[in-house]
Order: sequence, then C-alpha cells, then structure tokens
Amino acid sequence: MNVARNFIQAGAGGFLAGSFVGLGEALYLAGAAPDPWALPYAWALYGVLGLVFGLLAGAGISIAQRWVAVTESRGFAIGAVSAGGPLALAIGRYLANKVIYLERGVPLSGQFAILAVVVASVATTLVVVPILLRGPLAILLRGPGILGLWGIVKAGLFAFAWTTQPADPRDAWGKDRAATDSFHTLVILVDTLRADALGAYGGPVKTPNFDALAADGILFEQASANASWTRASGASILSSQLPSGHSAAQKSSVLPEEVVTWPEVLQRKGVTNGALVNNINLTSTFGFNQGFDSFVYESPDYPFGATESVFGLSMYKLLVKVVDRLNGEHKEVTAYYQPADVVFSDAHRFMDSQVGQWSLLLHLMEPHDPYFEHPSLSGGKDDYSGVGVGRAELERPDPSQRDHLRELYLGEVQFLDGKLGKFLGELKASGEYDNLLIILTADHGEEFMEHGGFWHGSSLYEEQLHVPLIVKLPKGKHAGTRVPWQVHSLDVGPTIVAQYGVAPHTSWQGRNLIPDVESWLTAGAVAPVPDENGIVEVPIVDPCTQTWPQARPAVAEQDFEGNALSAIRRDGAKYIRANAGNPRGLPESALFDLRKDPTEQHNLEQTGEPVCGTNPEVLKQRLVEELNLAIDLARSKGVNPENTKIDAAECERLKALGYVASDEPCGG
Repeated sequence: MNVARNFIQAGAGGFLAGSFVGLGEALYLAGAAPDPWALPYAWALYGVLGLVFGLLAGAGISIAQRWVAVTESRGFAIGAVSAGGPLALAIGRYLANKVIYLERGVPLSGQFAILAVVVASVATTLVVVPILLRGPLAILLRGPGILGLWGIVKAGLFAFAWTTQPADPRDAWGKDRAATDSFHTLVILVDTLRADALGAYGGPVKTPNFDALAADGILFEQASANASWTRASGASILSSQLPSGHSAAQKSSVLPEEVVTWPEVLQRKGVTNGALVNNINLTSTFGFNQGFDSFVYESPDYPFGATESVFGLSMYKLLVKVVDRLNGEHKEVTAYYQPADVVFSDAHRFMDSQVGQWSLLLHLMEPHDPYFEHPSLSGGKDDYSGVGVGRAELERPDPSQRDHLRELYLGEVQFLDGKLGKFLGELKASGEYDNLLIILTADHGEEFMEHGGFWHGSSLYEEQLHVPLIVKLPKGKHAGTRVPWQVHSLDVGPTIVAQYGVAPHTSWQGRNLIPDVESWLTAGAVAPVPDENGIVEVPIVDPCTQTWPQARPAVAEQDFEGNALSAIRRDGAKYIRANAGNPRGLPESALFDLRKDPTEQHNLEQTGEPVCGTNPEVLKQRLVEELNLAIDLARSKGVNPENTKIDAAECERLKALGYVASDEPCGG
C-alpha cells in the first residue's frame, strides 16, 4: 500500500476539481462583475479548498486499501468528486436560496433536485475520469503534470484579468477649477443614519455640523425611506420609484437598464454626474452606475488581496465571515469601507476637476456596522482604536448588549459629524458652499431592540424608515425652515432635476418638494425654531384635526432574507404587513396610531382601539386598499408595465390620494 501515492493522486484530483468548480462560479458571476479578477482568484482559492478535500479523500483511500484495491486513476477520480461534490452542492444550494427562493430557504424538493444533479455529476466523473486518464491525460497522475496544467490555466486567467481590468475613473480627473457661475449639486447619502440620532431631530447627542447644515437649509421633519436596506432604498432614491417599480428589491436583484434615474435625466441635459459610493450594494455590479460620467466605488481593502468581483464568490464570503469571527472586535475600518476622510478627499478632487454644471453623489458608510470606537471623541489622538462590533460576527446580539451597541452607533454619528464639519468648512472657505444645492439624507435607519431585533433590513418600523432629509438651496434660500408634513425618499430625484429646469421622468413617483414649501411660506407659515440646545417646542394641537394638505402617503416595501414586507403611513396612521412564517417573526398584519404611539408598541388590530374615532378594522381596510393601489401604480410605471394596468377609476382614486399629479391624464 503506497500511502504517499494515495495522497498525491486524490489531492491532485481534488485540487483540479475545486479549481474548475470555482471557475464555474466566477464565470456565472462574470456578467455583472465590475472587474475580471474573480476568475484567477476563484481558480486559486477553490483549488486550495479542493486540495484539502482531496487530501482527506487520500486518507480514506489509504484506509480502504486494506480491503479494496484502488488504482491511481480511480484515486484521482475519488479525490475529484470528494472536492467537487461538496463544493458544488454548497454553491448550488447557496445560489438557489439567493436567486430562486429569495432567501426563504430551499424547500425539500429543491434540495433533492440539487442533490440529484450533483450525484449524477459525481457518478459520471467516477466513470469517465479513469477512462480519460488511460491516454495522454495520464500525465495528470504525476505531480509535475497536474501542477503544470493548473499553472498554465492560472497564468492565462491572470493575464486576461491584468489586460482587461478597468481604469480607475479618478485617473481622469484634472486640475481645472469648478466654474462658480454654473449650477452644482452635492447629494450626501449617509448609510444607516436614523433621523432621531441628529440633534436637529431631537437626538441624544450633539451633532453641531449636521445641525448647522439644517439651519442653512430646509429640514423635513417627517421623511420616510421606501425600504430598510441599502440596495432597495438606494434604487428608490435614484429612480424615484418604489421597489415594485424598479425591481431591485432582493439580494439577487440588479437595477435594470430600463429604469430611468435622475443622473440619466441630468446627463441628457448636459450635466456631468459623479458618484463616490461606499457600499457594494450601490455599485456597478448591481447596475447603479447608470447616468454617471465618473463612477467610483470606494472599495474596502478586501482581505487576502481580493477585489469587488471576488467578493461575489460564495466561498470567499464564507472565508471572510470566519476571519471576522476569529478576529472578534479587533478590526481595521478599511477592511469594511473607506472612512469619511477618504471619500471627502475624493469629493474635492472631483469638484476641482469640473467645469460647467455637475452633480456629485457622495456616499458615507459611518454609522453602518461595524461600529468602531473613536478615541478622538474623548480627547484622544487617534480616530480609531482598532475595536469594532459588527453584524458579521454578532448576527444576533444578546438584548443586554443593546445599550453598548447603541452607544457605539451614536459615537459613529458624532465622529461623522466632525468630519462633515471639516468638509463643509473647506467648501465655505473655497466659496463653493453658498452656490451649492446640497441634499443630505439616509437610505434607512437602524434598530436597537425597539421591536426585538438589531441591525436593519428585516422590518419596516419607524426606527428603520424615519430618515433625515435636509435640502440646502443656493444662496441660503429658505434657510432655517422646518417642514412638518410627511415626504419620502422618492422626492429626492424630482427635487434635484427641477433645480436644473428639467421635468421629471414620466415613470417617477415622487415630486419636487420646493413648491409646496414656498407656497406654505408665502401663506405666512412660521416653522418652529429650535432653541440654543437644538430643541423644538411644538405647539399643542389636536392630532386628529391637524392635517397637512401638502402631505402624501409614504409606502415602503422589500423582500430581504425571507422577510417580504410592505407598509403605508398616512395621516398619522401606519399599516405593516408581512409574509406568513417570516424569519423575523413579525405579525402578518399590524396597525399603529403614530400620533399616540410613535414607537409602534401597540398593534391596534389586537387592542381594537379606534383611531380618531375610526374603527381600526375600517381604517385597516382603507390603508390596505391604498397600499395595493400604490404598489399597482409602481408596477404600471416600472420595468414590467404590461403586467399591471391602472384603469381610469383607479387613476382618479390615486389622484385623490395624492399618488398621481392632478394634471396627469387618466387613460382607460
């Protein structure tokens, strides 16, 4: 019995089989990959994983040879299936769950189907490979042969990646100073920022620079996101469509080319659009580069020399998760995203290179997890201590960790406030600040056990949907205005293009926010003014009689990690529905009176309490009807309009509810 031979043959088979499985996954992902480096990376990473499986198979063969003779070719084939089978099974199940079953779990029938395909492939390999290895391919049974073939393929893939990698858009930025007489827009999108974390919104910590920006602009007190995770919400901000319209609602989704974004509308006007995005969910991998002349992913320093395309490989994600758990709280921020200083520096470089009209989308990852400690907040010299807590290694925190996690989160908000203040100060010193249209908002919030959970994406409660929205107009127009009525993220795009004198696209569902504000101010309205501590004294009114004719309902929806949710908020009432058996354990139907219960603790479907004299069941029926109409409207305007038709009666109903402009014609 030649033990060394068994390890060599089985290891070689596993090594080559693992590499081919990895290459297969990389090729499957290649269509949406922003760079080609996943191809050589997968060939190497999966080859190493396959080698491990193959060596284990070699040990098994050595034991089995006490009773059964195993030829070299058969040992090679056994090593190949011992590596390729488990890897293919794991990857197949992962992709099926993500793409086909939308993370609701692969049913037993699906698992049997995947298993049947893998078993058939294994059986075929065990029969065919020994036959092939009897001819010229027998060279693969020797170490130099297998290493030579593997190396040749590796070199070819590396050469392909090296010669086809895209150029960095920043290399094209020149040194021309931006023209001050042209119109410029800066959209600051802060990931995971709750409205109530800011002082201007009554938050518990001081955020003087966020608050100063609010004082220079218009603060919308009741702004609502249209989803509670980045890709779905970011797509709504860019496209002014609900997720049912833009269809980028699941982890496997991309933003279709048919969707018209506000950068595309501005581009047709001759505006130069730039983007500095800092979360992989908003990258070209998922179609978010549409309409941008210069699109930069502020990618993290991926572990083990990886790139954005490599991050799509399932086994790489598993490897990173293992490393995260092993590292615990010891983290480098650049392994997750680029900090605000880097993004602001690139923003200056972009702005300094532009002549004429431009817009820049600037995306900041603080305060998204991992939540990092910042010694500089307490007088230390360093911005980072190397300690951070994130979802990857702490998916289900103990409730006792709530206060600590919330404190870290608020520290991130304070830290970002300081960086924002420095950036805005530099814009003021250069003379650009006064001429800029600046819009600051967030894609969603974060939860800290308000409803039994942490992080974001799995519910549509207010801690995840209530986001800041600040619009600073050029020359300080309407500075210090606080708008009390409800708006939503769909309004960002129409508000931006209107400042360039451009009409919104017909598929958009939001509207320009400024005319309502100006009409309100012209009518003599006086917005509440915060005192020196940033506290706003709101006059006592009857919540059942005070209504805002400018307010429009806010709808949110998403399908994330098996939680298929939708919600509507109107006139202080909110209705949320969830799919049966959702992983989060949310009730399938919930109704809240936000005027009396702003934290959504009392489901009126259970208590039966009336809402401003209206029976909760009657109110629910109204909201469900309106929610369904809003989603149907989104689908009729979206990427598959033929699937949903809105008749004239429904159109008139939508007009009355504020979803369709009063001057928009209603066809049959």
